[in-house]
Amino acid sequence: MSEPQIHTDDEADFVQRARAGEAGAFSALVRRSQAATLAAARAVLGNTHDAEDAVQEAYLRAYRRLDSLDPPYHFTAWVRQIIRNVARNMVR
Repeated sequence: MSEPQIHTDDEADFVQRARAGEAGAFSALVRRSQAATLAAARAVLGNTHDAEDAVQEAYLRAYRRLDSLDPPYHFTAWVRQIIRNVARNMVR
């Protein structure tokens, strides 16, 4: 499947497009937020390997729960909170 045409920097647009099933829209959200989520996971877990595992799990959860993200669709902040929760659970 092809990447979506990116005409805006607005996360809400990508969220709506991902919810509508547009191929690549969720991938675009991941690319845009990946550095922030990896940094958040690394801050909790202390190493890159575990942080990468936590990030993968967090994006899976975010994808499954995308319909629960309320307007104004602050995807990056929302997924960062998911990542913190996943990372904290890994520490336990």
